[in-house]
Amino acid sequence: MSTETAIPTTPVGHHARGLPEPSGVDARHLVWVACGTLVFLGVTVATFATIFNNEVSILTVPAPQIFPQPRVQAGETAELHKLLQKQQQELASYRWANGEHTLVQIPIERAMAIIAQKGAQAYAPVASIPGAMASPDAGAERAVTPPRTPVHGEPAEKSP
Repeated sequence: MSTETAIPTTPVGHHARGLPEPSGVDARHLVWVACGTLVFLGVTVATFATIFNNEVSILTVPAPQIFPQPRVQAGETAELHKLLQKQQQELASYRWANGEHTLVQIPIERAMAIIAQKGAQAYAPVASIPGAMASPDAGAERAVTPPRTPVHGEPAEKSP
């Protein structure tokens, strides 16, 4: 035996008699809830806006001011060429290097020629300093070693 289930022939949302189902939700209540929600959101936003405006300090943008020297200039390329020309002129000329006129600056080409003429002695000191050691071995030669103390039973060495 097969059990057959009856398929309802009445449309959904209708009673058995074919009449529309009465609304279970009152539209007036729905409108009141929606209006109450909107009022609540409005009051909340206004409250937070008031708190924000009173508690959060708004920083104003400072007035523009002129930067101290050196300022960026429009003719930087011309300034660079002028600076390079001045440096090239200083490297290629004779002049006093200090105010007391005791130190002379010579052109770099001349200085390089003088160094090249020295050959292997090019990196030797220009002037000798009194009391300076001539070589690293000179200090070892001049070092004073303390005399050896004799151990018990050994004859003492005589100093010359």
